[in-house]
Amino acid sequence: MSKQELKQNEFNYIPMTINDYFGYIQDNNVNSSPIWQRDNVQSTDKGGATPSKAQGIVQSIFEGLDIGEISIAGITDKEVLEGGHRTRKAILDFLNNEFPLHKSSLFGEKFFSDLPPYAKEYYRNYNLRIVDFYELDDSGKGKQFVQFATQTVLNFVEKANAYGMAASIVELRELTKVVDYGNGAVDNVLTLFKDYVGFSNGRGKYLELILDSAGLHHGEGLSTNESEVLEYLDVTNAIKINKIKNAIIKEYNFYQNVGAFWNTYTKHKISVMEFGFLRHVYFNLPKEFKVEDYDLFTKDLVKNLNAFEDANSEIDYVDENGDRLDGRYAKVWDAFKSYVKKTNSDTATEQVRIWLSDITPSVIAKDPERAFSAKDLLKKYEEVGGICEIEGTPIHFSQVVGAHIVPHCEGGKTIYSNLMITTKFHNSKMGTMNANDYKKQYEASIKE
Repeated sequence: MSKQELKQNEFNYIPMTINDYFGYIQDNNVNSSPIWQRDNVQSTDKGGATPSKAQGIVQSIFEGLDIGEISIAGITDKEVLEGGHRTRKAILDFLNNEFPLHKSSLFGEKFFSDLPPYAKEYYRNYNLRIVDFYELDDSGKGKQFVQFATQTVLNFVEKANAYGMAASIVELRELTKVVDYGNGAVDNVLTLFKDYVGFSNGRGKYLELILDSAGLHHGEGLSTNESEVLEYLDVTNAIKINKIKNAIIKEYNFYQNVGAFWNTYTKHKISVMEFGFLRHVYFNLPKEFKVEDYDLFTKDLVKNLNAFEDANSEIDYVDENGDRLDGRYAKVWDAFKSYVKKTNSDTATEQVRIWLSDITPSVIAKDPERAFSAKDLLKKYEEVGGICEIEGTPIHFSQVVGAHIVPHCEGGKTIYSNLMITTKFHNSKMGTMNANDYKKQYEASIKE
């Protein structure tokens, strides 16, 4: 086994007062609320019957207690790093009169400006312990943040979001919420999330769905998992990032097209379970497919799903011997509702795909091979006598373009029997027409 390089994250220990800390934040443009940190689970810092987290930390200062280290990280763009960043930010917010002390505090419910001079002086001179991880880049910040977050365990999406401004997470995050990096808001939020889902973005739910999709496209398997997604975020490159983003946008266009009619036929927006169902539908369709009429497709999909529910709500989920297939679910429909929400189980996905055979309407399967081979082009060119089959005039092989007789977008195969020899001009003009129909139209036009 080769010797592994072991290196601790470099840091400086910087003691300073709250007053010094305020100046340090301003002078070094330190971001105390990075966009990648998790949202505050409390809606207000004012508290109620009990102090809010922010009030609790300030109250601890006046009681003389140590509030722990404050960690800052970054090479040039510095950010408050550690998991309790909201309460540490409260130190400055209280100084700026953004919330009062809790009514149970030593001074009652008072803002900083209302405190007696000796209390203000004490607060300004309270000693903090600052640790500056001055060598960490974006992904390094995320990994260190995850290690710090021990008070409230991070869920999967919070771990991924902790990759901060790393390119692998930035564009995925922008698909789920409006973000502001300090130079104006960026709104690339997908229409699906704006208009068609009936569930909120609490604790980054939309980003969780996007990350699951990234994992499925990256791994190209039946399922994905947290480790696979985090591996993608950690080691991917610009080409892969662009490829995955394009695949996700294509996938979510399908959901948006269905979502435009979902409410019409269900009388509600897409639920979490229904989104999971649609995701399994999408990944079970041919790799290249076309839906001719999304209104009709959605109507049939909802009708078939309703029929499946009616038929299986009271059917026991058992094998041929009468033994339960899954101890958690007594009925087929109960298992279905759970399995479609999963992206981390090959077994669940395989079972869902069996069920989908009775539910998914037909689509046009497009040949994944789009272009005819040079071998087939030359063979056909020689067979037809070296002419353009539309005009019937000789052309050089360098001018040859292979047209699909039955259009590719209509399910036409990229095979020899579906090949017509023509030129770039005619291939472009015929668009999505059947090549034989286009030829008849062209011949009629030159006779006029």
